[in-house]
Amino acid sequence: MGFLVKTVVALTAVVAATQFLAPAATADPAGPDGGASGAEWAATEDGPQLYPNVYIDWDVPVTMSDGTVLKANVYHPADAAGHPVTDPTPSILNFTPYTKLGSMIADSALSVPGLSDLLVQLFRTADLSGTPFSGLTDLTRALGGGLLRNFSVDRHRRLR
Repeated sequence: MGFLVKTVVALTAVVAATQFLAPAATADPAGPDGGASGAEWAATEDGPQLYPNVYIDWDVPVTMSDGTVLKANVYHPADAAGHPVTDPTPSILNFTPYTKLGSMIADSALSVPGLSDLLVQLFRTADLSGTPFSGLTDLTRALGGGLLRNFSVDRHRRLR
């Protein structure tokens, strides 16, 4: 049994060491910032936005083949004045088994300037350890780590 444990430990050490001893030739010549390609991407990402806003049509009825009517929220790219654009744009369809109420509340809270960052910071720092609600700490950390934005419109990502 001791020989098996020593062998496993030795093999693990060899595998771990090879991860740190990669040849220099495989390193990215552009460096960690992506070089010229990274600078071009950053300029495009941080530059003027073609569609700087989001316009939402709430509760649009969608009739299924069996006659069931579902209600969808349709998000459109919008111009600086908040009017939906008429240009053809790609469509993204997102289904969720959860109620739209949660996403509507998250989106409304996160769309208020300043409140979004405050809420994310509050969830990140909430620590309920040692209380009857200590199990919620994992949830608050997940919400503060980006989960909250999964249920709402990411207004920092814009279509071009």
